[in-house]
Amino acid sequence: MAETIYEIVRWKRLYAEIAEVREPYDRDNIWRIFAVWAVLRGITLPDWKYFEGTPARKIKGRFDELSKIRKFKESIPDWMDELGVKELGEATWTKELEAQNKQAEVILRVNTLKTTKEKLRAILMDLNIDTSFQKTIQML
Repeated sequence: MAETIYEIVRWKRLYAEIAEVREPYDRDNIWRIFAVWAVLRGITLPDWKYFEGTPARKIKGRFDELSKIRKFKESIPDWMDELGVKELGEATWTKELEAQNKQAEVILRVNTLKTTKEKLRAILMDLNIDTSFQKTIQML
């Protein structure tokens, strides 16, 4: 649930544009944004009144169309896009935005008073979780 809400909030501008809704959002608009998210994830919508007539093909077409426009693709406000281009230039800004929108890696730190890196790695491997060791950075 948390991941779904985070993703909808994170990509709100793109989803709202596809759903053709504007702020302030009412309940119906929020359901429309949710429907966009679900269609783009390939999730079958329930047979509820909120989703009657959801245009799946149109949603996918609008996604393809808007994904060619950086401010929608990266789901940022116009002012931020303009400032980023002004400060960094077109190419660098585009790369920075793409990097900012990648999901962060999960990094675990080991409390060496309770276990070792090797023991924790063995536990995670038993759970089919791939791990790798990172270089340790000493804080002064």
